[in-house]
Amino acid sequence: MAYNYESELSEAFGQLLKIETDYNVIIYIGKEPNFKEFHAHSNVLRCRSEYFDKILSDDSIEKKDGKYIIKKQNISPQAFNVVLKYLYTGKIDIANKTKTEISNIMTVSDELLLKKLTKLIEDYPIIEKKDSAGNNIDSIIINREHLTLFANWIDRKEGNINDIPYKFNLLYRANRDGNTAEMFHAKCDNKGATLVVVKVKNSEQIVGGYTPLSWVSGMIDKSTKDSFIFSLNSTNFQNARVAYSNDNGYSISCISECGPFFGGSDLYLNHCNGPDFWCAMKPFSYPSLGLPWKIIADDYEVFQVIKK
Repeated sequence: MAYNYESELSEAFGQLLKIETDYNVIIYIGKEPNFKEFHAHSNVLRCRSEYFDKILSDDSIEKKDGKYIIKKQNISPQAFNVVLKYLYTGKIDIANKTKTEISNIMTVSDELLLKKLTKLIEDYPIIEKKDSAGNNIDSIIINREHLTLFANWIDRKEGNINDIPYKFNLLYRANRDGNTAEMFHAKCDNKGATLVVVKVKNSEQIVGGYTPLSWVSGMIDKSTKDSFIFSLNSTNFQNARVAYSNDNGYSISCISECGPFFGGSDLYLNHCNGPDFWCAMKPFSYPSLGLPWKIIADDYEVFQVIKK
């Protein structure tokens, strides 16, 4: 009687990676703010990757406290995490990954000389996830249900809508494109109406804002009663809150040294405080949402909003 141990071995190696027993390799991936430290086992890495076999065989490799040190700043920690699990288990699931995420995984696979995995990804039919409005929802923060809610807020309506009357095109993701004021303005200036969504660190909360006015560089204040800021739970909209601008001259502030800036001090990203440090100092141009004055973000995205 034959018995297939393949699945059992895959699960065991996956557990080994998870609990990190007797790891002897420390891998630093990415750079701040998108940085992560991984722990692995040299025997597994050398058996599974030509790249790792070569650098772990090099006598000049850096060591600290008996552990090998490897640094790779040019690849995504999220993508590397997927590939590292593949090295341990022989399994990978990219069915629900966005086009950008699959591209990042391909980059890691190429870097680690994983020819079989690279061929698998190359042959995978990438179908962009679109909703009924034709939106390419290439987002790691929101989905179609969120877009429905935002569309209602833009039109100041309530209830469900089957056909979202706007297209939401992703312009910028901080951790992907570079979390700097310069990159925000390079990607988002002069694009017309935009939606900003911010994922709050270690929580299910999303905050952000919408404006029909274009962001620009310089030092310019703009005003409209149609801008709003919001706060919601990413999985439960019951306590979602929206606050519209009082049109007092400061619905948005366009400042070259800052990221998105709603109101005089209502919700903004001032890079002088750090790339992930959002502020909600006090209500000035919008009614209060009850936000803490200091908000640490995991990531944020900006979408161009186009009327169909």
